[in-house]
Amino acid sequence: MGLGDLLNILKTWAEGVIHTMGYPGLHLIMFLENVFPSIPSEVVLPLAGSLTVTGKFNLVWITVIGMLGSLTGALVFYGLGKWLGEHRVRMLITRYVKYAMLTTDDLDKSLEWFKKYGDRVVFFGRMVPIVRSLISIPAGIDQGAL
Repeated sequence: MGLGDLLNILKTWAEGVIHTMGYPGLHLIMFLENVFPSIPSEVVLPLAGSLTVTGKFNLVWITVIGMLGSLTGALVFYGLGKWLGEHRVRMLITRYVKYAMLTTDDLDKSLEWFKKYGDRVVFFGRMVPIVRSLISIPAGIDQGAL
């Protein structure tokens, strides 16, 4: 199974959830896109936008609900970073390094970027796939970055 097959499966699944649940389904998928970076919003949002042709969805509401779902997902990692703190996050990364999508070096680099660039790191980090989900962890550790 290649990447194209996986994207088709995710697309079909997302389309089914959005068709069945409507706007709450879009919120759920955008939330999950942040918690599980393997679900690309680059597939979900154009799909949701194309459903406006059916008249069942409104482009303004798709934009608002998609943004709220994404924000809710980002707040999960932000909250974990803030609640756990740098020491515990570093310990978890070290302990589960083979499962983690980031290393302690990545954490160090991101915290340095926060010291150097402040909130702009979150703004620009949210525009990069995978990074958009994980940037919330050091933002929560930094506590003043969101």
